[in-house]
Amino acid sequence: MKQENQKAFAAIIEDLEADKALTGLISDSEGDRYYAALLLLEIEDYEGLLGYYAWFYTPFPDEN
Repeated sequence: MKQENQKAFAAIIEDLEADKALTGLISDSEGDRYYAALLLLEIEDYEGLLGYYAWFYTPFPDEN
């Protein structure tokens, strides 16, 4: 499960970053940005989760 979650997390980040590179914005109507955090929490990757939240609040500053 850990490896599956890590792959799913990486795919979400890749998709969000690709969207930003293509359009200049991150469009996430599916809410994948929230699911990504849950994947890290599920595998108890707390350091990765803190890094993700540091990244998260840059493109989504109003999400606090």
